[in-house]
Amino acid sequence: MSDTKSRADQILAAAAAAYAESTAAEIQLLRIALRYADLNATPDPPPGKGKMTVVGGEGCPALPEACVREFDAHMESGDEHASSYLGEALALRHRFPKTFARVLAGDVPARQARELARACLALTLPAAGTIDEEVHLRLETIDSQELSRLISSARTRAGLSSAA
Repeated sequence: MSDTKSRADQILAAAAAAYAESTAAEIQLLRIALRYADLNATPDPPPGKGKMTVVGGEGCPALPEACVREFDAHMESGDEHASSYLGEALALRHRFPKTFARVLAGDVPARQARELARACLALTLPAAGTIDEEVHLRLETIDSQELSRLISSARTRAGLSSAA
């Protein structure tokens, strides 16, 4: 039985290490996406940069649409995914800074924080700030129903319909 226990312990240790590596990779990808966005965000795009778009919601910098397509090409995903990913990364940094700090510290899974940012895209900057304040210390323990309730409440306070 001790041999089986030893093998099980090794497998669990390998799983923990793989999870830690995937968490670090998610954080690194967010940082890379933000660096790329920072290189391309400009209030006055030079000629030939094309149309600008805000992919992260109110309070986030605008990016050239071409930059989003270029990011997509290197991520080998659909255009919507690249736009969403860049938007979620920007929203976390600009609209959910307390939650983002916990992601960078490894306390909250990036995937879960990105889901929060995506769900709150239509909220105003102040409403997003309210959500950030309400959830940043407990996001990893909030179930989807409670998060939906909090977002719905913030939408109501911001004067948005719940379907927005």
